[in-house]
Amino acid sequence: MKTEKLGQEPAFARPATLNPLNAGINSCPQSGMSKRFYAACAAMQGMLSHSTRYHCRTQDSHLTWKQGMIKESYELADELLRQEGEL
Repeated sequence: MKTEKLGQEPAFARPATLNPLNAGINSCPQSGMSKRFYAACAAMQGMLSHSTRYHCRTQDSHLTWKQGMIKESYELADELLRQEGEL
């Protein structure tokens, strides 16, 4: 099993830019929102838009509803990214 987190690459492509100092392609690392964070936000948006208020799962009853929603959002994002990698 991999120990690295899935989806750490940027969610959106960034166009290459020219670096005026060496007239080459900019080699700075990409920044911005990760695919994992983007997927977790989408999952959380769905939970918040449900007609009834979100309730924590039984195994997460020790968490506040906000903490439970965040935890479940990231679990859903991780599963989405795992399945994306299997295709």
